[in-house]
Amino acid sequence: MTFLQYHVVKQWLLNEEEKAIKKTVEEIETYYAEKRNLSWKDIRQSKQLLEELNEKYQLIRVLDRKGNVVVSVSNGASISLSPSGAPKELQMDYHFVNDERFIILREPLHTSTVNGIIDDLLSGTVRIRMTKYHFEQLLLIVLDNAVKYSQQAKQVTISIKEEERFVTVAVRDYGIGIPRDQLEKVFLRFYRVDKARSREKGGVGLGLAITKEMIDKYDGQITIDSEVSKGTTVELSIPRGK
Repeated sequence: MTFLQYHVVKQWLLNEEEKAIKKTVEEIETYYAEKRNLSWKDIRQSKQLLEELNEKYQLIRVLDRKGNVVVSVSNGASISLSPSGAPKELQMDYHFVNDERFIILREPLHTSTVNGIIDDLLSGTVRIRMTKYHFEQLLLIVLDNAVKYSQQAKQVTISIKEEERFVTVAVRDYGIGIPRDQLEKVFLRFYRVDKARSREKGGVGLGLAITKEMIDKYDGQITIDSEVSKGTTVELSIPRGK
């Protein structure tokens, strides 16, 4: 991602954030303008609106304080769309996930009781057209989600395969899964399949939206296949380097 592209993405995210907050504020103002005597039901509904607004304002404070597009995820980790000085191509070694250079990716697994299984299907060494920094961020988001919703199954599998145009990294969990009718919505900003569970786990519904935005900038692809109570597979297809 070039410096210019970074600022375009950052501005887009900030604009969308501002629109979302403005809409929520308008909803609250309209609600109170129409209501004078509030029932307990009204108060509970108001509380829910305020909680949603508070979540969005907390996110804005993170953005402003860091001066970057930064989104908090569980286990104290974070992702960012900051421009990186890393090379534009990354050499992917046979056992790249266990390599010292990618120690950050093991954090979601080490801070939980989930077992990580690496299933390498590479014949040797390949190169991908993506910086090491952004590659780490993509995998961190996907791994974090897999761990977050796999507390019962206790297993996450990572597989890597080489194709004609792409190198595809798949992260498979055996957790709660996602309903079929909601799969297309998971890339929407602030969308959460299970709001109560996501709030409990520390999610704000931005991880996959950021992931898609980032991988699109590299002309890559992200696909999700899931079944309720069976688990979820997220595939990141990254263009091969020369």
